[in-house]
Amino acid sequence: MTRARRLSRSSDPDARVLGKWLDAATKEALLPMSVASSVYMRTARRNLLGALMARLEKDGWQESSIVAVTIIHPKWYFRAGALHEADPRNIKKQLQNSLERFGVTAEEGIFWAALDGEFDGDGYQLHFHGIATGPKANLIRCMSGRVGFTSTSTIQRPIECSNVSDLRGWLSYSLKSYWIERRRYLNSHGKPRRTSKRALGTPQTQEVLMWLAAQHLESLMIHSGLGSNPWGA
Repeated sequence: MTRARRLSRSSDPDARVLGKWLDAATKEALLPMSVASSVYMRTARRNLLGALMARLEKDGWQESSIVAVTIIHPKWYFRAGALHEADPRNIKKQLQNSLERFGVTAEEGIFWAALDGEFDGDGYQLHFHGIATGPKANLIRCMSGRVGFTSTSTIQRPIECSNVSDLRGWLSYSLKSYWIERRRYLNSHGKPRRTSKRALGTPQTQEVLMWLAAQHLESLMIHSGLGSNPWGA
């Protein structure tokens, strides 16, 4: 309902239409097939991530051997007001090419990740959160510092791999239905810092929801090692 109210108060007529649609769907207990709907995403996370965890268990991967990955590229940054220029298909293709180049796709194991975004006060840094197992994880680490996945003044670790302490929680976070805000600033010593995570303001919420509404869920996910029909649909 909060999303619907924010959209309904927008000066953008298309945003108001989306807000009224989400509001009506909620009141009538419908399941709107839209990534902009928290209700739909809650159902999608339960089904898709349940299937992914079942596959990991079937293949014998223990939580202790699963690696949490975050992948960021400087080219996946879009200024506020220009998020509509972000095409997840192109972003996925760029990452897919890098994964193939480093042998990640062909290697044994499982890789899965979902596209996410973070607002820094000026724009949105898109990135992937997900998991990798076995040799795939080691090869993803090798991408750091290469093929554009380099540290910048705003990206400290373009490729981050760490042990998973809560697999279900990490997967749910990776495929969450909201983006966060972490503004950048200089501390008293002139060192760059970031604020703690907080909810997006109304203008950014409207822009992000309008962008999400234009996407198909499958276009926001990338994977290898799961076969051509991993969700059994």
